Amino acid sequence: MEDLNRRNMLAVAGAASLSAIVPHTDAHANSAAKISPPALLERRRNAFNRYDALATKPLGNNTSEWLRIVDDRESYPEIIRSHEDWTRYLQANPSTHPLATCDPTIVEDFTKSLIFKDGGLGHAEFGMIMDEISYLKFAELWALFGMSMSYFDDRKDYKCTGPGNCEDAPTNICTDKC
Repeated sequence: MEDLNRRNMLAVAGAASLSAIVPHTDAHANSAAKISPPALLERRRNAFNRYDALATKPLGNNTSEWLRIVDDRESYPEIIRSHEDWTRYLQANPSTHPLATCDPTIVEDFTKSLIFKDGGLGHAEFGMIMDEISYLKFAELWALFGMSMSYFDDRKDYKCTGPGNCEDAPTNICTDKC
């Protein structure tokens, strides 16, 4: 598992630089004004804390790893495996979940797109959140379902159209639980 966590940490580090995770401007205010040094330092500290938390999660980098993690409820109880788990998670973390900065309608649309089967995520549409959250938040979101960005990249742009059937569809993800 230590090797798996190390690979996840390297995948996240290689995919986004710190400047992409914590920009020098306040993007949420649509402002090009510089952030004060103490505020920037605090944002970077928070980003490193989120990065550290993400890097230590058990995440599947391929089908067999992801299925092993998702199917082992006893060892990995924190993985979201159902709509009920997702709803409980959102309610327990109202200001800190990866979609917390999104408009509630976007969170609702994303939630409605989630399809769970056999104790794991089978499908989701993510187009509505792509421009709303940072890469790190995006990686944190899929980590909640036990996925590394490596596994996500392998499964993205497919839609679950029936049991075990994934078809091409941009901004969708179809997993092995379809």
